[in-house]
Amino acid sequence: MMEMDGQRQAHGEMADGCGCGHAHAPHTAEEWHRLARQRRTLEEMKAGAQRLQALHDKIDAALAQVTRENIGQLLTQKKTLRELKSEAAALFSRGLEHPMLRVMEQAEQEYIGRIEQILHEAQLLKRAGRGSVTPEVLRNLAQGVAAAQRGDAQPPA
Repeated sequence: MMEMDGQRQAHGEMADGCGCGHAHAPHTAEEWHRLARQRRTLEEMKAGAQRLQALHDKIDAALAQVTRENIGQLLTQKKTLRELKSEAAALFSRGLEHPMLRVMEQAEQEYIGRIEQILHEAQLLKRAGRGSVTPEVLRNLAQGVAAAQRGDAQPPA
């Protein structure tokens, strides 16, 4: 048993099983519960972030393959975008408490806004390719490009 305690201390673990590598008194039951909640929160955030990143990768891969000739292919990502929005809403509405979560939410909303803008412009370009461009479509396209250059996330109404 002494040998095991010595090994645990050599690896940064204290006798209470904390494993943080710092010398301190054993944790109270309340502290253990708080640490367990924090660990669960971080694990949920990590799993949610991985799901969001997988959807980002799918959208980004489609964006990378778009050319002038196949601009309509990008519109196949509308379903993926809906899935991303749903997954993001589920993650950020769980009531998890961590300061990093708000930063993640803001970044996710900006990404979603940019992708919505790109899909909106792709739809306009596809219409332009079919010759069904009205003055309103041209005006919206110009507004969309201007908004994207300013960094606005929302497509024109």
